[in-house]
Amino acid sequence: MKSLYLSLGLLACMARTFALHADEYLYPVGAVSGESLQVYVLHQKSLDDVVLLSWNPFSGQAHPVLLSRYTPAFFSVLPDASGFSFFDRGCMHIKSFGKRSPQSIPLYEPICDFNAFVWVDAQHFCFAGNYHSSYGIFEGSTSGACRCLLHDPQGTVEYLYPQVCGDKLFCIARRKYGSHAVICTPYPARDATLETPEQFDGSDDAYEQVAKLIAHDHAPCACVKSEACTAIAELNDWPCAFLQMVSDREGFVIQHPPAINSAKPVVQCVLWRLRAALDGSWHCTRLFAFGLPTSLLLGDPDTQLYESILPLLPRYAQGQIFYVDTNEEAGALVTRLHSYNVLLGMHTLLATASPNEPLLAPLQEQQILFYGGRVAADDAGEESALPRRWFDENGQQYLHMPSIYC
Repeated sequence: MKSLYLSLGLLACMARTFALHADEYLYPVGAVSGESLQVYVLHQKSLDDVVLLSWNPFSGQAHPVLLSRYTPAFFSVLPDASGFSFFDRGCMHIKSFGKRSPQSIPLYEPICDFNAFVWVDAQHFCFAGNYHSSYGIFEGSTSGACRCLLHDPQGTVEYLYPQVCGDKLFCIARRKYGSHAVICTPYPARDATLETPEQFDGSDDAYEQVAKLIAHDHAPCACVKSEACTAIAELNDWPCAFLQMVSDREGFVIQHPPAINSAKPVVQCVLWRLRAALDGSWHCTRLFAFGLPTSLLLGDPDTQLYESILPLLPRYAQGQIFYVDTNEEAGALVTRLHSYNVLLGMHTLLATASPNEPLLAPLQEQQILFYGGRVAADDAGEESALPRRWFDENGQQYLHMPSIYC
């Protein structure tokens, strides 16, 4: 029995696992629309060999955008679309489109085990991190500055999966005795004069920043006081994760089992919708259940996904939720790709994979839904429904990713 909780530290450990004959995967992680559409695709050759590709879906041409020493995860386009960020073995990097090499962002211990990163603006981001054995919410900047937003020094409540909408901060509160809630609080202004530890700035080296934190014999006082936090949804003893707010009045959260039973082929999860009424009260509605293949999350390193559960999560776009659902049928695992219309409450079947073939990371861009899966064999024909990769006689790399117009 293992927890479904995902952290960057876990990915770092997975990256050091060597697989001799691993399954290969291709799946989209983001896109940038400019003069031409560029889709960013993660090519996982094994758990320690992962390449980020920039792919033009109209020409089919693809090329790597990072040096081979990087093993990227948690890809995110910058808010101003000037580049993208990613994590590599627990360290954050920013790659500007106009620069050759990524910039490393110094997020030093004793804040560690970074999780659930989200951009606030082009210079600031929020993340959950472990400080003194308790998770809290912190704000970092591209200059290396860092401040605490939410943290409980006693460890009775841990704060995870931050989301920022305007002047509001949302996150999941995990209480010591097992209950979970989604909470909302005003986002603290950066010129706040509330009690906080000494701020870090980019002028300090790593040792000086760590010394500032260690100088405090208790966890840093949060800018947000606990009484300012409002629980908008009580989810009781069933763990929840991967909060996504699409506005300050609507969001989604995933409930999952307390632990994964590796003997069961499918992990069952439930997607809930959070919505604010006109009077300001919040309502939590169960939308649907979906299954995830256990073999992609743990067990044999030859079949695991480097990003673990991330390529399997539902994605919201323009009033639709695109998601994959895996079920055991006649001794095989069958995965289907669906869309769910939030307003109408209606499911639509979009694609069905061959038995025991996964479907990954549905991503909609310019009315096209791209998705990924296991890379097709070299002798697979053009009619194959799996992602394909090949080179022409000049060494130019090409990709074919399954897609649907919708």
